[in-house]
Amino acid sequence: MEYPFGWPVAPNTHIIRERRLSQGRGAVLVSAGDLVDPSDIIARSIETEQTVKAGFRGKVLRVIPEFGAVIEGTAMVINGLAGFGPSCAGKIQMLPQIGINANTVISPDAIAVFNGSLTADLLRAALTNHAGGIFAAGAPPELLNEFLQTDVTALLDGAQHMFKPAPFTIVLAHGFENRPMAKEIYRQLSALSGQTALINGYCNIFSGARPELIYSEENARQTPLGATDPIVSVQSRVWITQGSYAGSGGVVEAIPVAQRRFPSGIIARAAVIRLDTGEEILEPLSNIQRIG
Repeated sequence: MEYPFGWPVAPNTHIIRERRLSQGRGAVLVSAGDLVDPSDIIARSIETEQTVKAGFRGKVLRVIPEFGAVIEGTAMVINGLAGFGPSCAGKIQMLPQIGINANTVISPDAIAVFNGSLTADLLRAALTNHAGGIFAAGAPPELLNEFLQTDVTALLDGAQHMFKPAPFTIVLAHGFENRPMAKEIYRQLSALSGQTALINGYCNIFSGARPELIYSEENARQTPLGATDPIVSVQSRVWITQGSYAGSGGVVEAIPVAQRRFPSGIIARAAVIRLDTGEEILEPLSNIQRIG
């Protein structure tokens, strides 16, 4: 991969990535040819509450039945030197450089950015808060050996596989060095605070695979529906009137332009809703009513 600015940040990069459920089978909510935005839910588990978001803006090349889809698009890619764990989409949350402890609050599914070396307290906070991932400057290998219960250096050169899945994804900008993040990388990440991105911890030194954080802007089409439906828009508070979530309240986070296929077989316009319980769901527009 070419880095036009000298540091490991590649803007406007053509990428193809597979997005799939990490475990079990589910319902795929997109079709080949659909346009998707980073926060669009493309698959939902039928066994758990797990959902899979696209993670970046692009086009569905093909569907992986019962698991997810392959997406093609153009995005900014920020590479790290070391990483662990599967790909995960979430909103970027910038953490303070000082005062981090086990009680630090990290939003569920967030990608926490820390401009320093990982600590046991930060790992504990991410685990407790069900973070999606951490993008940090570095980490002591001994700490990760204990946390992941494996030899992390052997993982990176492909000599060993992880015995059990990492609880969340970890990407280290400078590997095992004890140093602050390069200013250029930290500046880029700071500008993305609150935005949905895709983090992938897969790393193999010999094959050249490097961990990454991928970002592309949400399409402007994903804001209010305008003439299509002036009643429901992003940030509207809504009430679900039908279906398995009938009676629940929440806030609309996104309204994808493409229709979605639901487990029942119907194909319809839908909204991404953050329920008052914190769960994020995809619900047909016909099933929701604006409050106020």
